Amino acid sequence: MTKGEEEANADATDELPRRRKIGSAIDFRALDDHTAAQVTGGVVPGGLAGPYAALTLASGGARRLRVHSHGLKRVELDRTKVNLFVEEAKVGSFTVNGGDTIDCDFAVPDEIAKRTYVAVRFVASDYAYAASDSRQFVVFALEKVELAKP
Repeated sequence: MTKGEEEANADATDELPRRRKIGSAIDFRALDDHTAAQVTGGVVPGGLAGPYAALTLASGGARRLRVHSHGLKRVELDRTKVNLFVEEAKVGSFTVNGGDTIDCDFAVPDEIAKRTYVAVRFVASDYAYAASDSRQFVVFALEKVELAKP
């Protein structure tokens, strides 16, 4: 029997997963257990974001989405456009060029800012294969994403 089969056949536990705090920011340079759990897809260690990445953030009336990131110095990614969404609303976009720093600040619509938690999504027009793993797609590197009040 494989390890996966053993785990699947093991007795269920009555323990619930421990409760996590969902914050209004994720610093990818200093992830901890709580902030890493807010990444719902498309970001691997080192903050490398793929062509589709999604996060959950606490909103609490925050009206600004701030993104701090940088390009990967990959010529094949130059001029790649990345659209940003907070829930269903497209709030803006940025373009990846070389290893340039990407600092953006976008308005969050009032009706979305009122929500307790929101999904933040990055959707890129192109991608490259990661240098270390040709099964992994990359576009840019996230440093920090945060919802803030003006």
